[in-house]
This record gives sequence, C-alpha cells and structure tokens, in this order.
Amino acid sequence: MKYIILTIIALPFMSTIVLADEKYGSLAVDRSNGFNFGWSYDYSTQSTANNRAMFECIRRSKKDNCRIVLELSGDNKCGAYRAIEGEADTSYGWGKASTQQLADNIAHTECRQRSNGEYCGNQVWACNSVGSSESKKSQEPDISAIKSAVLKYYNNKSTWAGKFKIDRLEKIRIEGSGSNIIAHARYKYVPLPGNSRKSGYDQRIFYIQKHNGGYSVNRMDEYMSGHF
Repeated sequence: MKYIILTIIALPFMSTIVLADEKYGSLAVDRSNGFNFGWSYDYSTQSTANNRAMFECIRRSKKDNCRIVLELSGDNKCGAYRAIEGEADTSYGWGKASTQQLADNIAHTECRQRSNGEYCGNQVWACNSVGSSESKKSQEPDISAIKSAVLKYYNNKSTWAGKFKIDRLEKIRIEGSGSNIIAHARYKYVPLPGNSRKSGYDQRIFYIQKHNGGYSVNRMDEYMSGHF
C-alpha cells in the first residue's frame, strides 16, 4: 500500500493574513540638532514608514544628519519624543511602548539624562492605529469635526493664537484613519485687533488625535508644509 504525504500550508497562509494588517511607524532625528525630526505612523511596511520619517526630518534639517532612531510596530505601537524647549541641541530622548503615556515616560527620562536633569518641555508623539481592516473601513474620518479641531487649535493654542485667526478654511486633505490622522489644510488668516500685520494664505499639516469620539490637534507643522 502506498501512502501519500501532504504538506500543510495553512499556517503560513494564515500568518500572512495577520501580517497584512500590521501597521508600522518610525522616528528620524537629526543627531546634531534635536529640533529637526520626522514622524510616520500607520504605514503598511516598515521600509515605507522609515522613508517617510526620513523625508520629514531631512525637509526640516536641510542636511544629511537624520537617522532612524525608533521603529513602531506590534505591541510597541506608540512612540514619543522629548527635547529641551526653545533650544536646538542634542538634549533629546525617545521611547516606544504599548501606550502613549508609557512611551513618553521613557522619552522624558532619556532626555533628562542628556540634559542633566533639566525639564524637557518639547513633546511630540504618535501611535499606530489598531483593529482589523474591515473595522477601519467603517470608521471614516469626520471631516466637519476635523475642520473644527483645526480652527480651535490655530485660533486658541497655536503660536499665532491671539495674533491671527483663520478666516476661512479653503481646502482640507486627510491622511490616515483610526486614532491618528494628518490633515493638510489651506486657509486664509487675518490679523486680530492690535496686530498691524497683513492677512494672507497658508497651508499647513495638522497632526490630529481621535479620542472619546472627538478630535484634537497635537501640533501643526511649519509654514506652507501642507501638500495638495
């Protein structure tokens, strides 16, 4: 009697399905000036996440000093970055963990070690979104709520708060989904009373976090950083 031996291929196939939904992020930093950095998150491969972070860092630095210092995936889906506020030097720190708070604790500890205990007030962070691809399709970003978050941040919390306000949002483009979103916004700004400067147009990137059913802006990027 002859026996036929079959090779089971179900396990590799199933693991491919799981990995296909994995999200990746990255942090790149200019080692000579900690104020120059680049983030990425929610990318489908680590290499594309790294490329995006490097692009953002080099765009700010204008030099070839940027290096990937953090890669985010799996349980370590959150990353945080700390630096000395108002200073461009090498007192910085980064960390990754399962939550934003844990990652920030690591980053702050590392930064204070480099700064001889000085407070590291400049903070940014990002987390890869979680959940199946099917559930993410059903969670489309609320454009109206995102526009409101952009207006609230610019008019009340940004570096221009109290000097200018957004008079009209002309265009907005959304990247990402889930809990982390990037909004490219083009708008007209006007001076507030007491500000003698003129009105004008700008388009910036706004980094947005979704939580408790609402949206809030963590920070905005530099002048004319938005792309359409």
